[in-house]
Amino acid sequence: MASNLLARAQKAQAAFRNPAPDSGTADTAVVSVAPGVVALPVGGILDISRLDAMESVLTAAAADAGTGLILDISGLDALDAAGVGFLAAFHKRMRSKGSELVLAGMRPQVLEFIRILGFESYFTVAIDASGAIDYFRNAARASMPSDARCPACGAGIASGAVGRRRCRACKAVLSTGPDGTPVLG
Repeated sequence: MASNLLARAQKAQAAFRNPAPDSGTADTAVVSVAPGVVALPVGGILDISRLDAMESVLTAAAADAGTGLILDISGLDALDAAGVGFLAAFHKRMRSKGSELVLAGMRPQVLEFIRILGFESYFTVAIDASGAIDYFRNAARASMPSDARCPACGAGIASGAVGRRRCRACKAVLSTGPDGTPVLG
């Protein structure tokens, strides 16, 4: 087991070119790109020595974000396992508050490192910042419809979370799927 982890870490290190030392800080310019969505560009190297500074910047940016934060990492040259762990923990914290973190503009060597660590399906990734903005625009359109109708009687029903409930008019059991469409059953 330990040798497998060592082999994965060595492979991850080999995936990176030797990046030049850089400040590795996030620009403090948080930009509102859509209602409730802000973007923050990050550059340099995200390693264990820069996590405290990044924590304060991302926490401040998340406070400005209502539904989402786009982290533009196109300027990020490299990150280590601590950086990936930090992003995963921050992603989890945002999700627990009902917000979304989208990583935009990921360089191939950074993506390869995240794949090696097994986090490629954990993060929401966009090709670039405009793709991330489109993601949030489409998510807003795909949210629960406000004019949902009971398929049995046609009465208006309150839109809500995914799950099961009864129609107030005809008492039919309804299931609401992820797209917000109610179905019988």
